[in-house]
Amino acid sequence: MVPALQRGRIFADGSVMREFIVYDFENLSIAVAVLTIILVPVFLVVGFLRKNSWFTMNIIEVPVLDFLSILWLANRILYTEWDSVLYASLQCSSNCLSTTGQTFCGEFRAIKALLFITWITLFGYAATTIVFCLIGKSRGNNVWLVDMSAADYFTWNKNNRSGSFTGESQYTRNTVPTQGTGQTTMGAQSHMPGQQPQMGYVQLVVHQALAQGQMYPPQHNSGPPVHAQV
Repeated sequence: MVPALQRGRIFADGSVMREFIVYDFENLSIAVAVLTIILVPVFLVVGFLRKNSWFTMNIIEVPVLDFLSILWLANRILYTEWDSVLYASLQCSSNCLSTTGQTFCGEFRAIKALLFITWITLFGYAATTIVFCLIGKSRGNNVWLVDMSAADYFTWNKNNRSGSFTGESQYTRNTVPTQGTGQTTMGAQSHMPGQQPQMGYVQLVVHQALAQGQMYPPQHNSGPPVHAQV
């Protein structure tokens, strides 16, 4: 870590009070490191001890890791900016730096490289998980509300795919009377192969009407009813 700058105040009696300057990237580094140390081991331990826990679901784990990767990226950007301020274009082995300055320069740039590696690791893991979840969801699998290790991303779920019709239905046509009119509509009645189609509804009604001596369809008039000749 880069040493905090010391700024001295000289009083009238000749005493000097030292003040230390803390950079913004140092505070952010501590905060991000603490969050990562807390959350990442929790994901690993909970996922190992308790399968399908809500805390290790993809819908929870992916946003948290994305948030951490953004913080690490922001920290990397701050380090890059301060590198250009503190060391400009100097090499860590430059004679312009003291021995202590050369040591701190090497540590500073090593930390900057580790920040990039940490960011690319978290971001790559989260991005890969998102791609797998999109593939699994497109194939009809439940991938967001399960643990990453338990999700099925590449198998087609046949239950969610539209099935095809098997076999060929056989239909016979019959007529169904419409109330209030003498017209009939066409209908369908299924029957098994080898069986004779059953008598339609109209034929049954006509036979019953003829058997009772009535006309079919009924005649609605004021005159006396005309009986059908059997």
